[in-house]
Amino acid sequence: MSTLIEFASPLRLKLVLRVLAVAALLGVSLAGVLAAHTAAVDARLAQTTVVRAQAAFERDLAVDQLSSAEEAASARLRGLGEVRDLLTDMMAIGVSDEKLRPVEAALTAASAGDVSPGEAAGAFAALSASLFELQQAMGEAAEENNTSVKLLISGILIATAVVLGLAGVSAARRSKRLAAAAAEREATQAQELRNRMLAQHASDLVAVIDADTTLQYASPSMTRLLGYDPLEREGLPLLGLVVEQDRENLLVAVTDAIERTSSSGQRTALTMRRADGIELACEMVIVNLLHEPTIGGLAVTIYDVSERKAFEERLTTAAFYDTLTELPNRELLLDRTKLALQATARDEGPTTVALFDLDQFSAIDSSSGREVGDAVLQEVARRLVATVGDHGTVARIGGDEFAVLTSRGAKGGLRLVDLLLDVLRTPVQIAGQEYPCRASAGLATVGDADQVSEIDSPDVMLSWAGTATREAKTTGGDRAVAYHDGMAAEIEERLRLTADLRRALDRNDQLFLEFQPSYDLRTGELKTAEALIRWNHPTEGRLAPYRFIPIAERTGLIVPLGSWVLRESCMQAAQWPMPMGHPPAAVSVNVAAAQLTGAEIVDEVAACLEESGLPPERLILEITETALLDDPDQLTKRLTQIRALGVRIAIDDFGTGYSSLAYLQKLPIDILKVDKSFVDAVATAETDRELATTILNMARNLSLATVAEGIEDADQANVLRALGYDTGQGYLWARPQDPDHLRPYLESGVWNQAAVDPADLPPLHPRQSPRPDGSPATPTEGISTS
Repeated sequence: MSTLIEFASPLRLKLVLRVLAVAALLGVSLAGVLAAHTAAVDARLAQTTVVRAQAAFERDLAVDQLSSAEEAASARLRGLGEVRDLLTDMMAIGVSDEKLRPVEAALTAASAGDVSPGEAAGAFAALSASLFELQQAMGEAAEENNTSVKLLISGILIATAVVLGLAGVSAARRSKRLAAAAAEREATQAQELRNRMLAQHASDLVAVIDADTTLQYASPSMTRLLGYDPLEREGLPLLGLVVEQDRENLLVAVTDAIERTSSSGQRTALTMRRADGIELACEMVIVNLLHEPTIGGLAVTIYDVSERKAFEERLTTAAFYDTLTELPNRELLLDRTKLALQATARDEGPTTVALFDLDQFSAIDSSSGREVGDAVLQEVARRLVATVGDHGTVARIGGDEFAVLTSRGAKGGLRLVDLLLDVLRTPVQIAGQEYPCRASAGLATVGDADQVSEIDSPDVMLSWAGTATREAKTTGGDRAVAYHDGMAAEIEERLRLTADLRRALDRNDQLFLEFQPSYDLRTGELKTAEALIRWNHPTEGRLAPYRFIPIAERTGLIVPLGSWVLRESCMQAAQWPMPMGHPPAAVSVNVAAAQLTGAEIVDEVAACLEESGLPPERLILEITETALLDDPDQLTKRLTQIRALGVRIAIDDFGTGYSSLAYLQKLPIDILKVDKSFVDAVATAETDRELATTILNMARNLSLATVAEGIEDADQANVLRALGYDTGQGYLWARPQDPDHLRPYLESGVWNQAAVDPADLPPLHPRQSPRPDGSPATPTEGISTS
């Protein structure tokens, strides 16, 4: 039993108990079968004995009838003795007294000696009958015992079958369990083999370390990944392979893995140092397997993420850095501006954003090619970074737009911007040629938390700086303008004026022209009258050109506005009176650069000439010097087509833009109008006089007629005439005149004296609106349309 109990496991105990119960039942059943069988045998023996005794008794009775009295008495005694022996045997084998009692009574009656022979014969007959009854009873008992034996044997067979069935089921289950266990062991061994093979051949490093990072095992990929032999590193701390600044991260990850109840690990970014000293970006996953007897440590998987990191860095660079200059782009600038504004909100210093827009870059890029343009941008970026240094962030936010973010205040920021503009004034040297990189700059400053609260996003700062930059560009460029609250009102005014100007173009009852004549410096003959646009605003009255021309240029309205001026000029000039003895004056019309970008300008000029009837030789189109560089090849094509109509071409405000002798040689132009800035001191400064002479010689070499603009006194006119200039225009002869006041000049056709004292000048007709501050408009503002 002890062996059986020892064999029985908790899973088998229930089955064992069942088998023991069945075995006990079989034992009891078998004992019952044996007892029943014995009783049946005894009963059958008793029956046989009774039959035998009855036969002997009846034989004795027969002897009693046939023999002598002595033989009969002896026979009766033998018969009675056999009956007594029978009873003794019956009692010995356990026959019940109930069955034996009739025989005993009949035996007693037959054994009486004082009975008559007849009574004795009756007694013996009764004994014989009782023996027959006992015989039958014993036979029935034997049959009953035989039936019991059969039933017990059937039960035994059934119980045996049950036991055998249970044993078979148990054996089948055990066999199944053994097969499943074997399959599981095989699967586990196969999985362990696969894991081992994967660990041996995996590109990632698989290792097992102790809680103190001591290396128990490392896969062969350690050699490829880190350049170390795994066997040589066993027993050494893994911590020694991690760069110093990341070792704390490894220790924290180990601690977390030990304390973590789940089996899943979390990735930890680490930088590891290879055997050759190269640092490698990695990610590590640690799983706590200290409780696993086959492992007994922390399972570590180390992934090489250097390529992914490099790719992410390239994406970051593409997303937040300009590829040409490697400067932060607009997105990164906005992010840093946001952080700077948050610092300002904590009273940690002001935030200033400055924008730089290169004044003449588009001309350089289109005329000299993209490679030159890129080189200029890279040089501008280098200068800005070198000058700003650690005092701010330099970014490229557009084609030729740069920005500087600094923590300097309004005054310090303006000083920095002025310094940067001065650095950019030095031309860029590329392949032996100079290219200007001057810029217009605008800056916006937020100095405290109250101002920060008024800003919805960092874009507002760039918008303010952009507004100031446009203001700087509008007022001549190469200067810095600081944003102020009044600029918002100015912007609002510009928006309003833009809408009003659109309506004025549609209504055609607010715009009108004035004309300023120009004279031959030698003969005093009236040569041309320049058409100048004016606007009689319905609520503000007469507006000076500087109020709406820049708006028209920004909004694109300059194209329909220029078309209106061209058509109206041709229509009026065709009606001018013809002077006696002098050729009629030509009309000079300013054409904006935007008008020259489309091929329709040629057809438009032809249509105006045809509609008005103005001879082509009496129309002069003036273009600005800066317009020459927007698209020189296309501009040359347009001007050639216009000139083929018989129209003359003049360059206006020469000397204020960026052009070269090469451009002037290629362009189909007829007249050079020298800017007023070269005329102002021509009578008093030798340097200015020499410069005016140089320009004149260049024009003569190109066979160009010359017009000196902005002549205001006789000394200037005399010097320019002496130098050899052809024509003069300015307040010395007349301010811009409306058509009615221009008529006498046209009818005369000549100025009687080209140079006169100011006291002898005819009455002038001022038509200029004052500046917003109340000061009078300058002569330049009075005649400029750009």
